Amino acid sequence: MWAAGGAAMLVWLLVERLSDGQATVLGAVTGAVAGLATITPCAGFVDTYAAVVIGGLAGLICHLALRLKQLLRLDDALDVIAVHLVGGVLGTFLLGFFGDKSINPIGAKPRRGAAGAGGPTERTRRPRPGLRHRRGSARMSVHLGVAGR
Repeated sequence: MWAAGGAAMLVWLLVERLSDGQATVLGAVTGAVAGLATITPCAGFVDTYAAVVIGGLAGLICHLALRLKQLLRLDDALDVIAVHLVGGVLGTFLLGFFGDKSINPIGAKPRRGAAGAGGPTERTRRPRPGLRHRRGSARMSVHLGVAGR
């Protein structure tokens, strides 16, 4: 995660230097926060090189969102929309491009019964332990092991 924050900070400072003529400490901190907010949805699913690319894109796009906020004269004193909202949405979007199954195999193949995979889930196929379902009625009774039921 540090790689994304550092890359976003460097890109933010570069864009700030080219557009305003000077880079500021506030810009460095805002760029680092933008990188960290963007990499958060991707944490645990991307490698370091993808994190650097995501951080660089975060620094550029979040800085452009800040400029758009100033152009539209929106009241956002802490730059929450430009940094956190835009960064979070960007990170979620970029996870689809940079997510790697070798980093985290959770996304390798859908479980049986997962959304869109087809087939019944474990719960619909088999009743939970301790519960007995009587066919033909919607009544569920707790099985206490009492004979004669």
